[in-house]
Amino acid sequence: MVMTKKLLFAVLMVVSLFLCSSAVNKAITYDNDFIISLAKGLDKRWEDASSNYEDTTAYYEKATQFELSEVGKYKEKTFKDNKLKKLAIEYVNVLEDSKKLTSKENEHYSSDSWVEYRKKRYELILDIHSRKKIPVQDTRNLRDILNIGIKVKQTKEIIQELNKIFKGNDFTISKSSENSDKLNCSGTFENTTSYYLRYVPMAIEAYNKNGRVIFRKSDAAITEWSEGTTKELNLTVYDSNHEFNEIKVLLDEKYLQFR
Repeated sequence: MVMTKKLLFAVLMVVSLFLCSSAVNKAITYDNDFIISLAKGLDKRWEDASSNYEDTTAYYEKATQFELSEVGKYKEKTFKDNKLKKLAIEYVNVLEDSKKLTSKENEHYSSDSWVEYRKKRYELILDIHSRKKIPVQDTRNLRDILNIGIKVKQTKEIIQELNKIFKGNDFTISKSSENSDKLNCSGTFENTTSYYLRYVPMAIEAYNKNGRVIFRKSDAAITEWSEGTTKELNLTVYDSNHEFNEIKVLLDEKYLQFR
């Protein structure tokens, strides 16, 4: 009987320790807390923007701080979903970098850098929302950002594929005569993306063996490029010193149009 009581006591202790351990583990994960804080920060930012928005670095710094005040603390917190934690850390890092960019101490503010941070932020909001719904009050603003995030991802996908297409450097080079300074360059390229490319702006540069640009066409473009079809690029390179080595296509992501 004594042994039975001792055994029962031991079992109860093990069960009690297990339950306490489970309770502690639940208490130290911050997945839901982060999502709620993220929603609060976004709503505060949007609410302030609705009446106080200014196209100034001071305003951008203030707007970023609305979110940082809510989510900045989660970089060191424990998450049940490791992927969500990674996204949370990335998001806070982007906010911190954005704030540094727009701070009074930074004399090298760049609007292009701000746009890049904003695009990255929208992309991360999309990734976070895909894993765990962000319970914002302003669902319209969130929907707009999610749509932009999708567009950002699609653009990155297209640019990555286009870089592969043009990396092959499939240009045919010919001269009208042996000693001609003019090189006729033409290439045929297939649209292997999954998109209809309405406008693909680019610069085409010719280099010598030392990597120096000897010719540049800055206003080149391919238009109305359907998936699976081919388009030609043609240009004349002036090579008076006869030092031509290769051609590179430099894409202008900013003005890419697709559907």
